Amino acid sequence: MALFKTTQQHIKDLAHLAKWVYMDATDQNYNSEEKSQEYDELAHKMFHRHRLGRFIVELLQKYHPHDPADKLHICERAAGGGIITHLLYESGYTNIRATDLNATQLDLLKQKLPNIYTAVENINDPIDGVENDTFDVMLQVGATRFITPEGQKIYVKEAYRTLKEGALLIWPVFVAEEFLSKVRHGLGQHKSSSYGIAWLLEQTGFEIIEAPLVVHGRYGSLSGIVLVAKKLAEPQTTTKVKSAIALTKMRKNIVVLK
Repeated sequence: MALFKTTQQHIKDLAHLAKWVYMDATDQNYNSEEKSQEYDELAHKMFHRHRLGRFIVELLQKYHPHDPADKLHICERAAGGGIITHLLYESGYTNIRATDLNATQLDLLKQKLPNIYTAVENINDPIDGVENDTFDVMLQVGATRFITPEGQKIYVKEAYRTLKEGALLIWPVFVAEEFLSKVRHGLGQHKSSSYGIAWLLEQTGFEIIEAPLVVHGRYGSLSGIVLVAKKLAEPQTTTKVKSAIALTKMRKNIVVLK
């Protein structure tokens, strides 16, 4: 009986996931408050997004051990309904600029965190109204698939422009998103893999300081590489081969989020 119930749950999970993938590919997940809330519930229960959020908090504590949490200026792009934002806020990181293309998602975020600054913004576009060297941290979680090939270049360029020297860019690259990126944008030259994104970051002026393979989500459904990059004063000379070798070594660090 227990095995039957477990099998039933697996089938329900897979059906729910398949429905979400279809709705995501056709941009239906976020066009109403009801669907946005449904996605947040899925992200929490199926993808264990809250565990990834705690991991990101640990990264901030690791690299900013002596900085007051509320003094770090964080830019979270494609924040959605605010799952990660909420965890950051609860941990004391309250100086957050949260943006998303979908106003409905930001309305949900505002309901949870009315004091957070929000702005409707396309992750593929330049950041308006923000001066150079503004942020201590920039991150996005689960938006890699929405970034177009040209948008990736803009995203990285804007990150380099608006981050302070030595600031962090945190970019999780989920295995599932690599596939969804190809579905959305075609094979071509789209750098949807952790290797392609890491190389783009290094060419722009970032140094990859760690890139663990993070396993989380039910059945490990959202495993991926979490790229942690530091802004340098200027790009350092390297090659694509050296970049790939260095990243391969970093990927051997496996973190299972429980």
